[in-house]
Amino acid sequence: DWDASGNWSLTSGGAPGAGIPASTNDVIFDSNSGDCSLDANAICQSISSVGYIRSLNIGQYDMVISRNLTHAGGAIILGSSTNIGLDISGNLDISGTLTCGGTSLVSVAGNWINNGTFIPSESTVTFDGITEISGTSTTSFHNITIAGNVTAPTAMNVAGDWAGSAGSFVHNSGKVTFNGTNAQTVTTGGAWDPATTN
Repeated sequence: DWDASGNWSLTSGGAPGAGIPASTNDVIFDSNSGDCSLDANAICQSISSVGYIRSLNIGQYDMVISRNLTHAGGAIILGSSTNIGLDISGNLDISGTLTCGGTSLVSVAGNWINNGTFIPSESTVTFDGITEISGTSTTSFHNITIAGNVTAPTAMNVAGDWAGSAGSFVHNSGKVTFNGTNAQTVTTGGAWDPATTN
């Protein structure tokens, strides 16, 4: 468990008992790390999962990261959020698998880089900073909320609703495909130029 101080060490494979990560700590999951689950809300400065082959299960709890989440291996699993969910003040870089379960909430203030697998379920992703969406994988979102400045990739999919009245969206000559099976609501305000919609 994340909240068990004996599960943490200061070096890879090092002695346990380093204490629960705090807001100033960089958290590293690597090949020596086991499965980890949250049983309470958590906070840290950054997370890196290079070489990780297990899973970080955030569940329904809040995970607040003040810098970047570099998810390069293994799986991160989110449950249905009731408050903040996964809140990242920096970049989200996906090379592993990020799975949202139910109505997960994800907020990203930096760039969204998807070179892996993002499974949206019925989640809502909020962009509340200056964001460029990029990566070798085409990201399929469910709900999107734009509360900052977002630059689009070549292609992206949205299966749910689009709430863009609080920010701005630069199409960047890319294509947004609304591919939901049910009726979708698109609210744009000043964040959408119909002349550039694909």
